[in-house]
Amino acid sequence: MPPLASPALIAALIAGALGSAPSAPMLPVHHAPWHLGEADPAPRRRVPEAPQPMFTAHDRAAVRAWQGSNPGWTPPPSPPPAALDRVRPGHPLPAIVPHGSAPASLAARMPKLPGYSYVVVGTSLVMLDRSNNTVVDILWDVFKA
Repeated sequence: MPPLASPALIAALIAGALGSAPSAPMLPVHHAPWHLGEADPAPRRRVPEAPQPMFTAHDRAAVRAWQGSNPGWTPPPSPPPAALDRVRPGHPLPAIVPHGSAPASLAARMPKLPGYSYVVVGTSLVMLDRSNNTVVDILWDVFKA
């Protein structure tokens, strides 16, 4: 039985159905400049932030020892619970929260960190970033009331 159509006829029919215009060269689906012969760009990485200072168990012990050697000092009154709940690391210290600078003799026992200060909020010691008044870390209930 003879073939119904020759391969040349089939190819001509397909070319006519698809159009006779020459097609553009095919590029990869995810083409980028380096696929076209340019150098592979360096990958973009997120720049890690500098580690924030933190209180340690040694700092807690230093505060307790300082308080033992200064029995006449008492912490300021604790703020209301609603105000104290707003004191969180990574957030600015709210203006409504009563606080005071840590005594100089206590601050002398703490790590000396440029750009940071220590404040007392109720029975807690708070480390502040002075540049933006942001709470960095908190030693909760470190002072014996």
